[in-house]
Amino acid sequence: MLNKWLPWLVTLGGVWLLSKSSRTPSGSLTKDFTLDEFARDSGTKAYLTPDIIKNIESLAKNVLQPARNKTGIPIRITSGVRTPTHNAAIGGVEGSQHTFGMAADIQPIPATNVNYKRLFDAIKSGTYDQLIWENASYPSGVPSHLHVSYVRPNSGNPLYKTNRKQKYLYLNGNYSIIV
Repeated sequence: MLNKWLPWLVTLGGVWLLSKSSRTPSGSLTKDFTLDEFARDSGTKAYLTPDIIKNIESLAKNVLQPARNKTGIPIRITSGVRTPTHNAAIGGVEGSQHTFGMAADIQPIPATNVNYKRLFDAIKSGTYDQLIWENASYPSGVPSHLHVSYVRPNSGNPLYKTNRKQKYLYLNGNYSIIV
């Protein structure tokens, strides 16, 4: 009798009756990242669409979690999804990947230059769209944050159909493409 109702119980109530260790906690995107980290306030949460949530999940699964696993360094999301209004208010570029859930500004915890460098190198060796060392000379200066983005294949966004493969570095006030 239990076998008949087990799938129903698991999907309806989130009850973990099977293999807890192989699943992420309820509400999580990955082992170490939650949706709330990318959309903290109620206005941003109301802005989320299923496609934006898929983009956020792809960023977490394909870029952030692998970097966390590789370095062991906790990662703080300082800016995740932005509404177009919020993005304009803080001086973000029009059509920013943040407004589509494809980008995040991050800091290692603790935010030391050594941890920034390790995190930057871990992301650089993986899959990503853009990686920017923001507001400090690389690698000697401690940045305010790292900007990282990932374009989910077939994201449905005409601006970002495929990864642009442009990896930017912010050096002394100038952006340059890195290899």
